[in-house]
Amino acid sequence: MRLLPGQFLFRAGDPGRSAYLVESGTVEIRVEDPSGVRMIAACGPGEFVGEMAIIDGGTRSAHAVAATEAVLYEIPAEQFARRLAEADPIVRLSLGILLRRLRGMLGAEAGLDLPVRTDAVDLAAAALEEVRLERELAAAIRKGQLELHYQPIVDLPTGRLAGLEALVRWKHPTRGFLSPAVFVPIAEASGLITELTRWAVAEVCRVMPDLAIAAAACPEACAMPVVAVNVSGRDLGAAGFADEIEARLAEQGIDPRLLKLEITESTLMADPEEAITVLKRLRAAGIGIAVDDFGTGYSSLAYLARLPFTTLKVDRSFVAGMSEPTGLRIVQTIIRLADQLAVPVVAEGIETAAQHAELVQLGCRYGQGWLFGRPQPLGAALETVRTWGSRLRRIADADLEKAPPVALAG
Repeated sequence: MRLLPGQFLFRAGDPGRSAYLVESGTVEIRVEDPSGVRMIAACGPGEFVGEMAIIDGGTRSAHAVAATEAVLYEIPAEQFARRLAEADPIVRLSLGILLRRLRGMLGAEAGLDLPVRTDAVDLAAAALEEVRLERELAAAIRKGQLELHYQPIVDLPTGRLAGLEALVRWKHPTRGFLSPAVFVPIAEASGLITELTRWAVAEVCRVMPDLAIAAAACPEACAMPVVAVNVSGRDLGAAGFADEIEARLAEQGIDPRLLKLEITESTLMADPEEAITVLKRLRAAGIGIAVDDFGTGYSSLAYLARLPFTTLKVDRSFVAGMSEPTGLRIVQTIIRLADQLAVPVVAEGIETAAQHAELVQLGCRYGQGWLFGRPQPLGAALETVRTWGSRLRRIADADLEKAPPVALAG
């Protein structure tokens, strides 16, 4: 959009249908009162104009007039509001409060009664809930309210137990178990994720000797399982993260090859250079690196080629979509890519014997999902490891419906 000097972008009282980003030129914000019209701001390149009415749901509180020839990018209200809705609720609440105060100041100075939105109750409640959960999560880490549940990772062609993924669960004192979808984003936004990950790695190192003993009880069906722990971009950017991981393993006398760190594509792209540096060091120490939910993020293959990963994990959505030709081809493509890169694939979300058999036919080496076991607390997970041979026999004897039987060890 191009404006000539003196041309109005909008006038006070107009509905807020768009926000505008100034590319060049200057747009003045002017208010009108009984004494005349006066300028209160001049917006230049890189500044927003007209966002106030979208953020707080009111009408335009001032005129916007081109002081010079100006070029602006229009951002429709729906698009702007959608991006705002994805922001932290505390940030959104703060913006709303600031804009209501600003509207009040402008109205008082101009002797006007500017409309303001008053239906901020839901937003305030969401912000309060996030603040409360953040405080309770910090306490939960200190008080030991968190626990790890372990889900089996299986060698698909043989059925042998190959590993476990450690998944954090929060046993809230009054709400019971909370989904990671509730508290992990709060941990990410607040920075508590680094404490959460440190705790998870320390806990995995603590229980690895118990897992070794359990695995020794059925050597025909499982080796010492590799344990995978999820990490975030904040973890990789935290000072001393690699040092602490290596120190934990050394303290417990644990072979670094028995620990695998899982990181998502989108997390990798937050600061790829830093991530690559830290991951290369961890890989050099012998720790495995998995790219989780592969294909659902937005990583560049150029960055992927530089990452020292040892495993690609196929997202459960792709496994669920294998019943359709396109979904099947996507999984096949990922497996072929991994073969070219000489790294194994773990398929997530395997729920049926048919999916199991199809993945074996496609050449997928490893998998996890409810077919083999749901995430379990430590005691139940240790029993699962100890009795993996009998579990395999039950899976082998199950009704495979349309899928041909798959040979399982044990």
